[in-house]
Amino acid sequence: MMTFFKQSEGVPMQTINLKQYYPFCKEDIFVEVSDEIVEAFLLDKRAEAARDRKMFRYKAFYSLDCNDGIENAAIGWAQPSPEDYLIEKEE
Repeated sequence: MMTFFKQSEGVPMQTINLKQYYPFCKEDIFVEVSDEIVEAFLLDKRAEAARDRKMFRYKAFYSLDCNDGIENAAIGWAQPSPEDYLIEKEE
């Protein structure tokens, strides 16, 4: 099923398919939107693709199921606490 929505005339409009942008849309829904909205969608897709490439390149796969301290384990070191600094100075 195709549905078309039109906005005010005179403004340059582009047609987008909402099914491409929203996973809960199960059918094609075409909407005419302004150039600014199309540009915002395009920039968001590009940023998401860049994040995906960066995660793949640096093998940075994160899980929300891990305990605290995942950042320290991932980089291989932990920043010393103020107490550790005092112990080092005393030695």
